[in-house]
Amino acid sequence: MNATLTSRARAALLLAAFATLAVAACAKDDISGPTEQIGPPLLDIEIQPAGAPAFPTGTFTLNTRRDTMTITLRNLPPLPAGSSYQVLLVDSATSGTAGANNAIPATGRLIRSDSSTRPVTRDSSVAIVRRDTAAATSVVDTGGTLRAFTLRITNASINDDIAKYSHVVVVVTTSPATAATRIDAATKRGFLWARYRNTGVTPVAFATTGTFTFGTFAINSAGRLAYTIQGTAIGAFYGDQFRANFSKLIRPPEGFQYVAWLIDERTGKQLRLGGLETPVPERRSLVNSDVEQGSSLTDVAIFAAQLRAPVDTADNYTRFVLLLEPKGGSVAVAGGAEAFAAAIPVSVSSRHPAAGKLFGTVQSTSSKPVANTTLYLTGVGFTNPLQVAVADATGAFRFRTVNTGAYILNVIPPGDNTVRSKIPVTIAARRKSANEVVGDSIFVMVTIP
Repeated sequence: MNATLTSRARAALLLAAFATLAVAACAKDDISGPTEQIGPPLLDIEIQPAGAPAFPTGTFTLNTRRDTMTITLRNLPPLPAGSSYQVLLVDSATSGTAGANNAIPATGRLIRSDSSTRPVTRDSSVAIVRRDTAAATSVVDTGGTLRAFTLRITNASINDDIAKYSHVVVVVTTSPATAATRIDAATKRGFLWARYRNTGVTPVAFATTGTFTFGTFAINSAGRLAYTIQGTAIGAFYGDQFRANFSKLIRPPEGFQYVAWLIDERTGKQLRLGGLETPVPERRSLVNSDVEQGSSLTDVAIFAAQLRAPVDTADNYTRFVLLLEPKGGSVAVAGGAEAFAAAIPVSVSSRHPAAGKLFGTVQSTSSKPVANTTLYLTGVGFTNPLQVAVADATGAFRFRTVNTGAYILNVIPPGDNTVRSKIPVTIAARRKSANEVVGDSIFVMVTIP
């Protein structure tokens, strides 16, 4: 009996001791620290190298007389305001000659290939328009639509001899060169280059065709760096902040920088998070990591970098991308080549995940159905069509599956080529709205002249 009471007494004492410890644990403890979670939850995402990046590329052809060269460049990303692309002819053999100019602007006849994103037919929303400029030019200014151009260079247009130079180089510049200049052996200049003249053999050899290399060009071949995707990355959402850490990234080509974006592939909405910086405590901008020296930089790589950016968690994005963008300022849309990318977890979303429908009829002001009207959806503030429909003989149209989000319904009357009506719609849980149509299944009556 006494043994039983003793056991019970010991159990009571142990329970009392545990209760005391539990109460103490909830209080502030200067030795062990607080026991409650500090800060918002952390959600990791997996960032991987881009699978099929569309890096800038190009080809050249040199005629047998060596007095005319034609270069075609593709996948050129949009430039910030005030910047342009310029083509130079460069001679690498004269780098050691004191005071000798070894680079000259390559002017020529320019043929631009612009992409129009207005719907063309029910199944096509992009048209390529080629424009031939008769006047000679040495620079290309591009917004968000230019993807390629062809430049025909002749001896007469550059007032010099093409055969005197060895390389054709493309640069990003805010102050285009207008006359012959000098590039010394240590200077990194240009992001696309191709060699067409080889002075290392006798007689001197010329290539009639060739392909450009994407990377950093230098007069000294040891300083050239062809770009490849390398490195590792870790990303996370931390409360209202997005964080990413990178290691051993290849330096961006001269004239380019790494910039991070969040993109909603369903609506076209984009958020520019900004460029990279060195790790704490320094946190120095790496906008000039293409050419500068300093901590966290080796000859070929960014040894360590980080991204810390505020994120509006009320918005829903589906992808994170780290792009190579031309330097010189912020561009309006994410148009650079992808280096790294990641899918955003669904748990980050704040919108209703279910898709909806959008349908309706098109009628004239006299209430008659208007057939063959083109209608297409864009994200708010964007011009790229996400879905396209055409009204049938009764004026009816239908978008069968539309992801949740805010859109603009653009309307082009038959036989016209201009948007005559823009109607804001939101696919979401149904609610009242004075300025737009909101719901998970929306009917819209469109009236056009």
